[in-house]
Amino acid sequence: MPPGSLIASDHEALKHLAGLVGDCSDDAVLWVTFLSADDRALALVLPIDDLPSMPDNATTAALAAAMRDVVGKVYPGAQALVAIVRPTGGDYGDHERSWADALWRAADATGWSIRMIAAVGADRSRVLDRARCVPHADLR
Repeated sequence: MPPGSLIASDHEALKHLAGLVGDCSDDAVLWVTFLSADDRALALVLPIDDLPSMPDNATTAALAAAMRDVVGKVYPGAQALVAIVRPTGGDYGDHERSWADALWRAADATGWSIRMIAAVGADRSRVLDRARCVPHADLR
């Protein structure tokens, strides 16, 4: 969807992310794009590669703080759409659940606003539900 397009639903957001990602032939990558405060696609897309296979606090905290500080100053009220991408992904795998949970926690701690996180693979994609990404030890 071109910049300025209204993205009002999770379905539209997932379609937007999948269109940005395209071919999933590379190793695991995070794709981050943003919506304005009024749900319009912004002309800002960040593919982030060379990630550890599983998230660590230092990586996710630095990523969240950078998004908050840089994007938040240029686009106040912007919300992130995040795609956790790998060729065999696109569902609730350990990799996707771990990264989604770590990103949501880092966002909560830093004030970075995430509207949606999706898993995108070569053959499928889905919106990830936060409650399904919480580690079992955290369920009460």
